[in-house]
Formats: sequence, C-alpha cells, structure tokens
Amino acid sequence: MKILLLFFFFSFLTGAVPRYIYKRILGGHDCIPNQTSYHISICDNPCTSGDHVKCGGTLIREKWVLTAASCDGPNIQVIRSSQNLGRIESQRIAQRIRLNFGGQNGDHDIMLLKMEGKIDGRTPVREPNDGECKNLLAGKVHDFDVAGFGIRGYTDGDRPVSTKSLLCVNIEKTDCNQEWKIDNGRFCAGGKGKGTRTGDLGGGLIKNGVVYGVTERGHIPDEKNKAGIIPGVYINVCHFHAGINQHAAVINAA
Repeated sequence: MKILLLFFFFSFLTGAVPRYIYKRILGGHDCIPNQTSYHISICDNPCTSGDHVKCGGTLIREKWVLTAASCDGPNIQVIRSSQNLGRIESQRIAQRIRLNFGGQNGDHDIMLLKMEGKIDGRTPVREPNDGECKNLLAGKVHDFDVAGFGIRGYTDGDRPVSTKSLLCVNIEKTDCNQEWKIDNGRFCAGGKGKGTRTGDLGGGLIKNGVVYGVTERGHIPDEKNKAGIIPGVYINVCHFHAGINQHAAVINAA
C-alpha cells in the first residue's frame, strides 16, 4: 500500500496520473437544485465538450468569477451551463485581475475574471469579512461545500463511475502538516473517501454563502481511494482582502 501511495504521489507531481483519475471530484452526490448557482466552469477554447473543462470557479459578482491564477491561459472561456456538461455554452473573458499573496513562487495566487455578460439564474456568493476570517482561524468554521464534475466511486474493476452532472461534497478543514508544507496563505480540507481532484482546481469552498477557499491541489488517491486519503490544499481567500478591496470599485461597478 505504501508503495502504491508513493506511486500516486510521484505521478501527481509529474503530471503522469491518468486523466480519468485526476479530473474528478470524489465521493460526491447530485447537487440539490440551486445549491451551486455560484459554481462556474472554465474551459479551453473551443469548449465544445466536457473534455475541455480546465478549472472551476466561483461567481462573486454578477459578472466576476474568483478562481486560481494557475487556471489562466490565452484561450480560456467561461461555460454558461456549468450544471451539466452534456450541453456546452461558453462566453469570452473580458478582463483579468491577478492578485498575489506575496509568496515567492506565486503558486497560490488567485485571479478574478470578468465575463462579457452575466449569466441568468446564477446567484453570486461573497468573500468573507474580518469577523468570518477570525472564525476560520479560530476553527469555528470547519466544514465546507465544494462542487465539481467527477466520480461517485469505483467499480469492482477499479474503474471510476463518472458523471457529466455537477456533484457536491462536504469536506472538513483538517491538519496536513505531515503531508504538505503550507504557509498561512493556505489551509487543508478533506476526509476519507471524499474531496477534490486536480481537475477541480480553482473551485470554491463555500459555507453559508461565503467563499473561504480556492482549490489548489486535489487529493492523492490510494488504492480505490477507500482506505485513506491525503487532504487537499486550498488557497485562503481571507489573505486577499487587501487585493480584492483595492479593485472593489472596478468589481462592484461591473
């Protein structure tokens, strides 16, 4: 088992993990209608199928999406119909704002994307205020909802049972000092048998209409992802208050 886990860990770092494994959310269930009206999918042009989905994102204003800066690219677009990848409608990005936490490598930056137009029927969430950030630090906010496209589980043949519909999963904040070396611009979350994957990069961790985290690293699976799981790493939105406020006039005016 240790050898197998090391294999997945190495594969994750080198990008050699099979696509059907890492572009998945794990342990999810069908989202309740309107439960994830904030969730946005980001794709690489031509965005004609679910295979072109690159990242997730969170609607924080009518036209503005919060995601990970590493999701950026010259041809990215936003999928309007993010609830089901069986029907793809996309629109272009009108503006990008990249916010830096101050790390040396910029590997946990976030990005704000302005869409060309708003998406009807979608409800934005908001970034946390000072009091909510204090509660997160104190451990009073400890579980989150996250959405993505992926698998419900595995077959006896060790193949994933996938879906084109958006799945939801609730995960808890947890300690991960033994698995990852992270700074205070990040935190970890995830439980046995459920969590996010690398393909869910940029998606938001939501609690009561507030986005506290942005998916940076998904879980590393062990055999069938059932016996144990390494927590995922999430960018702490609370550490971007100054950057978001700096652009508040632009964001709120659009």
